[in-house]
Amino acid sequence: MMIADSCEAAARSLARPDPENIRTIVGRIVDAIVSDGQLDECNLSLRELTTIKEHMIHALIGIYHARIDYPGFNPPPMTGPLPPLPLPTLDSEERGVSYRRASEVPISKGGEVEDEALPPRAAKG
Repeated sequence: MMIADSCEAAARSLARPDPENIRTIVGRIVDAIVSDGQLDECNLSLRELTTIKEHMIHALIGIYHARIDYPGFNPPPMTGPLPPLPLPTLDSEERGVSYRRASEVPISKGGEVEDEALPPRAAKG
């Protein structure tokens, strides 16, 4: 669950969650978790850990796969003004913080996406 939670949060933060970026981010997270010693007392073999990693990649690619255009479907034209941008006081998920490349996502030593690396919130006045 720890690996799944960290990988899903990191994939959600990618601006372009293509298979290459997903594979990179999952690898970085699993490597960070292993090197931090968080799996030292569990009975997972390296083969099982590789299987978990590959299944996680496959699941995330399935979630974030590109959608095809449907022939003959023309979306209705936009009318009126665009909705306002979210306020800067919202947290990273609400603001939609995203990273262009998997290498830009701040991963902690323990394999978590580092919220502290995000720009600070504006002070409430």
